[in-house]
Amino acid sequence: MVFFLGDPLQYQLLLLRELFLPLVVQVKSTASWPKAVSQEVRETLGKFLSSSTYFFSQVNGLTILPMPPIVDNAAPQVSARAAILQTTESVTLDAPERQPAKPAFEAIAAEWMAHARKLMVMDSSAQIKELEAKGRRPGPLFELEFWRRTYTSLTNLGTQLRSESARAVLELLKMAKSTYVDGFQKLLHDLDEAVERARDIHLHLETLRPTLQKLIAANIEELPQLFPAVLHLLALIWMTSKHFTTSRLVVVLQLVCNDITEAVTRFVDCSSLWNLDLHEVVAKLRRGLAVCGHFKSLFFNYRTQVKAACPKREWKFENSSVFLHLDAVMERMRDILEVFKHRRDFSKLDGLQLGGNRGQLYGDSLAKIVAEFDCAANAFRAIVHTILDISSPEFDLHLSDFNLKLKHL
Repeated sequence: MVFFLGDPLQYQLLLLRELFLPLVVQVKSTASWPKAVSQEVRETLGKFLSSSTYFFSQVNGLTILPMPPIVDNAAPQVSARAAILQTTESVTLDAPERQPAKPAFEAIAAEWMAHARKLMVMDSSAQIKELEAKGRRPGPLFELEFWRRTYTSLTNLGTQLRSESARAVLELLKMAKSTYVDGFQKLLHDLDEAVERARDIHLHLETLRPTLQKLIAANIEELPQLFPAVLHLLALIWMTSKHFTTSRLVVVLQLVCNDITEAVTRFVDCSSLWNLDLHEVVAKLRRGLAVCGHFKSLFFNYRTQVKAACPKREWKFENSSVFLHLDAVMERMRDILEVFKHRRDFSKLDGLQLGGNRGQLYGDSLAKIVAEFDCAANAFRAIVHTILDISSPEFDLHLSDFNLKLKHL
């Protein structure tokens, strides 16, 4: 028994290319097979090799295009172009029955074009939504990494599509007067534009990286000091980049808000709220709200400045598209603040002594009211770890019940 160490996908590709593919491509190996069977086996194995190559490239974060089987198995001294063009004798227009190579190379070209088109239209928004559905909210560095990978992948893709092997496939398709030729040439043009767009966005966004890394590491006191730098750089990127569109700006601002709410959530530390002095809790929540409000205020100031500096390219988008999550977190903090302000006020009544003939009676009634309030407020302890989780409906249910009980006290 043989055990392989390393990536099993890599071994699978190795076996396909070095063992199985030569067996079905070489004429001697399939001479006794019916023609239809050998052709079907070659096509099926070629498709499996292509899908395996794409899967391997995705798993490893690479961009690898499958080459025609004849290139994979060419002799070392034979160039890829020579190996491919050796099949041109089979691609004749006056003898359709002698064209088994043409469909195979058209299939390869179609796969290349489909993969390239898919890569060119990739958008970080879809990936962000997938992460949010899993309860994760990425920061703006996610967007920077997305465009770094996209630029690298598109550049590598362009290199492969202009390689000797790819040019030979295109030359063969031209000789066969294939309908894929025009589409392939248009793809190369569109790919050049996509590479330039990705390069432009990548290089501009990279100027944000040092400041965003500081934003992640900053405490609640340092955070507001970094807001002007972030917004100033975004304004400069917006005014100088040719391809940094409104949708991209909105995404980056949304992700910046994610980092801010993450920092504020760490500062508030909901798990410790019931163990702190009530005045300290109120001060913490107010500080968190002030930091979020400060970012929004600066954003509106920079929006006005961009409009004055670039009247034809102002920030035209709905505020809610940027601050949806930030506003939700702020609203939640305001609700929590109200609960703790009520707790602070009711704590002043605890143990209050009343004089007069009916002082004992009123004192007992007051103690009962305080006890009922404490019971209603302490219900939030059960959800203390998710109290700032906007996606959880538990807080709203507890708050509704709390307000109802408070109304009847």
